[in-house]
Amino acid sequence: MKKMAIISSYNELCGNATYTEVLRKEFSKYYNVDVLALRTDLLGHRNRRVSRLADTHIKEIAKKLKGYDYVNIQFEAGLYGTARQDIIRRIKWLIDACPYNMTFTMHRVDIAESIFDKGNLKQLLYGNFFKNLKNVRQKTYMAKLYQIVILYIKKKAEKKNYNIIVHTKREKKNIQQLYGFEKVYDFPITFMNEKMRKRKSDEKERELFRRKYGLNFEDKIIGLFGFVSEYKGHETAIRALKLLPAEYKIIIFGSQHPMSIMQNTKVDPYIDQLIHIITEDTEYEKNNVKGKADKEQKLENRVFFAGSLGDEEFIDALYCCDFAVLPYVETNQSGSGIASLVLESKIKSLYSNNYAFFELKKYYPYSFESFDIGNYCELAYKILNYKDIYKDSLEENLKIYNLENNVLFQKKILEGNM
Repeated sequence: MKKMAIISSYNELCGNATYTEVLRKEFSKYYNVDVLALRTDLLGHRNRRVSRLADTHIKEIAKKLKGYDYVNIQFEAGLYGTARQDIIRRIKWLIDACPYNMTFTMHRVDIAESIFDKGNLKQLLYGNFFKNLKNVRQKTYMAKLYQIVILYIKKKAEKKNYNIIVHTKREKKNIQQLYGFEKVYDFPITFMNEKMRKRKSDEKERELFRRKYGLNFEDKIIGLFGFVSEYKGHETAIRALKLLPAEYKIIIFGSQHPMSIMQNTKVDPYIDQLIHIITEDTEYEKNNVKGKADKEQKLENRVFFAGSLGDEEFIDALYCCDFAVLPYVETNQSGSGIASLVLESKIKSLYSNNYAFFELKKYYPYSFESFDIGNYCELAYKILNYKDIYKDSLEENLKIYNLENNVLFQKKILEGNM
C-alpha cells in the first residue's frame, strides 16, 4: 500500500483533530496513513524562543514528507501560529516539502478588505476601539494570508498535482474567480461512517440518558453542542427557553475553549454572561408559570452545563436529545463540524440563518429548520411547533454527502483522476 501523511492537530480537544481522526480511519482502507501532529502548544506561543522551537518543529515535519506518496494538509490558520508572517513561513515550508501529490484542505477562506473601507472606518470610530481594532485587523491584515497561501499553491500546482479542498461552493467559486485557480474542489465536512449513521436510540437508552442528567422521562431535551464560545449564540437558545413550557430543558455539552483560558481570570466572560442570563429573575418567571411550580419554571433549574464529553459520549448525547439547536452568529466560517454531526445523527435540528448554514443547505436542502440570528421568539415557536418533514430529504442527501464518499472523492484528487 502507498503511504499518506495528514498534517493536522491530533489527540487534542478540537474539531480539527476529531475530523483528522475520522479521515485517518477511512483513508486507511486504501493507504498506510500517518498523522503528523502539530504541536499547537508551541505554534500558538508568542515568546520568541518558543517560536523558534515551533519553526524547528515544522521543519522536522517537512523532512518526514519525503517518505510519503500523498500528503493532506489540514489548514486552519490558528494551528500554525498567531502572527501572519509566522503562519505563511511555516506553511510554505510544508508545501515546498510535499511530494508530487498534495491536497490542501482550507477550513475557511477570508477575503481581505481594505482598512479604508467605509464600514471598517466606521467600526473603528464608534464603540469599543480596541475590540473593533482587533476585528478590523482580522478582516484586513490577517485575511490577506489566505490570498498569499492560495497564490503560492497555484504557482506550485503548475508542475505538481497540488489541489485545494474547501467545504462550501461559495469558497470554491471565490478561489476560482478571484485567484484564477481551477484545481479547487468542494465537499462538506463529514464524520460518521455508515454504521454510525444507521444507529437509532431506543427508549431504554433515552431513559438511562435522562437519569444520568437528573431529568424526567417526559422532559424535552434541547442540546447545545461544542465549545462554549461567544459566536455560538447560546444566549439565544436560553432566552427562547423562557417562552417554552417547563418540561423543555437545555443541556450544554461543551466547555470553554482551551485557547480562551487566561491567567488570573476567574470565569470566562461569555460563560459569566450566560450564568447571569440563567440566574436573573424576570417578570415572566414570577407571573407566567402557567400552572407549573415557580421552582420548575426558573431557568437555573432548566439549563445545565454538562462539560466536555469524549467522542462516544458526545455521539450518545446527540442521539438521545430531542432537539439540537445551533444559534450561531455570523463569523465568516466555512463549515461547522457540529453542524455536520447533527445532520448525520438525523436529530431534529434548528440552525440560525448565517452564511455557513446557507452554504450547508446547498448540500443538504430541505434537511433542517432555520431561524433568524438572535430571534429567540422565532426559535421558541419553531421548537414548540416542530414538524419533522425533513427525514426523507436528509436520507437522500446523506447518500451523496457522507464520510465514505468524501474520502473516495479526496482519493481521486490525490491520485490525479479528477
